[in-house]
Parts: sequence; structure tokens; C-alpha cells
Amino acid sequence: MVLGEHGEILLKATGNTTLEAGSVVSANGAQGGNVTIQSGDTTLVSGVVEAKGSEGQGGSVQLLGNRVGVIDAAIVDASGQTGGRYGIGGWRLPGSQS
Repeated sequence: MVLGEHGEILLKATGNTTLEAGSVVSANGAQGGNVTIQSGDTTLVSGVVEAKGSEGQGGSVQLLGNRVGVIDAAIVDASGQTGGRYGIGGWRLPGSQS
């Protein structure tokens, strides 16, 4: 479990990143925090990634890599009382080869 209440969580790898079922990455708070999970190749999430806001807008969650998969019973949640932000897509580390 990685907790970053009211803060920023950055998980960054030059290779693959996998968050297994049962894993929790949480930056919840009044306004939500920011979670970025970034890999140089494949990012797979089957656990929980959240940046929920309990009083206002939620935070943001970005899942980045050349290939990104939200699989199995994964939960990605950046909700809040007035909204939240998500970003899921391909991305390449500067200087990496394809």
C-alpha cells in the first residue's frame, strides 16, 4: 500500500510496471491528490489507484506507458464532490527507443 494523503505519488520505471490485485495506491484527501504511474514500456493495473476528494474536486490519476492496461477488477478513481481528472494512454520516456 502506498499512501500520499493530500500529496503527490509518482511511481516511475524505465521498464514495465505492474500493480497486482490487492495493491492500493491512494492520494485521497479533501481535494484529492495526484497519482502518476509511468513506465518506459507496459503499465498494467489490476489493483486500486485513487485520488478521491472528500470535500471538493477530486485529484488526478495518470497511467502512462507505451502500452497501458486496466485489467481484471482494477479500480481507478479520482472522483470528488465536484469532479475529478483521469488520464490513461501511451507515453514514452524521453530518450527511449521504440
